[in-house]
Amino acid sequence: MSHASALSNDERPLAESINAATRGVHAQLNRLIMARLPLALPPHVQDPSIYLSGLLHITPIYSAFESAWQTLLRPLTAPEPSLRPEPAIDERTRSLLSRLYLPALMRSGQLRADIYTLTGWAPHHIEEQLAVVSQSGPLAEFTQHISSTIRERPHVLLAYAHTLFMALFAGGRFIRSILESVPGDTFWSSPCSDAQLDVTPTMSYPSQSRPPGAIFSATHQERDADLLPLAFFRFSPPTNGENLKGEFKERLASVESLLTPSERHDIVQEAICIFDNMLSLVAHLDSLCGTPGLDDAPVSGKRGFDGTSTSSTLDTSKSSEKFSWDPVILPTRGHSQKYYIPDHIQYWETP
Repeated sequence: MSHASALSNDERPLAESINAATRGVHAQLNRLIMARLPLALPPHVQDPSIYLSGLLHITPIYSAFESAWQTLLRPLTAPEPSLRPEPAIDERTRSLLSRLYLPALMRSGQLRADIYTLTGWAPHHIEEQLAVVSQSGPLAEFTQHISSTIRERPHVLLAYAHTLFMALFAGGRFIRSILESVPGDTFWSSPCSDAQLDVTPTMSYPSQSRPPGAIFSATHQERDADLLPLAFFRFSPPTNGENLKGEFKERLASVESLLTPSERHDIVQEAICIFDNMLSLVAHLDSLCGTPGLDDAPVSGKRGFDGTSTSSTLDTSKSSEKFSWDPVILPTRGHSQKYYIPDHIQYWETP
């Protein structure tokens, strides 16, 4: 079968084509995430430095494609040439990108808010740190690739939107439930360690201006989940983003007819590239956070590392998400902390 025939014969919905093409690399990334999540939490660490490092590396990715998207949607007739999209895109592409754009889905602002909650850094300090993190290594290559690829083929924005936004409605909810359920009130209020945050040899972190404990109630000493640095994973009540997820899926389905077979192929291939780049980023974070060589085998086992039967040490009643918890232990490199994993968790949303 010729390449052209293969493109024209894929009559599945675009989301299904993406999911089918990325199934293997998706599963691999899932295993890596599941193996590493406990390493950013007690008892392995006593402050959220590793979590902050993750935020600093994820933010530039969302910023790169969200800002590129916003640039492409600028009015073609803007009075100032600098305010017009560059390069100019045809009306068909502009129409489908405009149709799919949902401001409430954008995450760059929420990620920066989470960084502020953890550090108290002024906005210009946050931007300085993001710039430093983004200037070298796999993250620099990834963000440069995002910018150049979207400039050349704006339609691949659909791959980023589907992959990175829909992730927040599947595995993102599970991650949030775990983070909300960290036992005790000291972890999130502990200042981040400079040693853990030394992500580049030349990086210097500004001092924290938020006093420890500021994210907890001073009166009741009870954690306010809305004040935890988890805005990235949260959407507005009462539906917690279910309406956005449904609307995004409907809009994605409605613009598929505007795509050529070649453009669909580009989008599917770019989705694979996104996962590949995320795998490289995980390996890079391993080297920064001191977790190189961690086995990425699937999570397994029904008994704790101390030989006892599994019983969760997380009070999941604190979590705003409710799951069916399956007693599976995440590896914690010698620690006996036990975390339950929701049954049949999938990190990326399927249609």
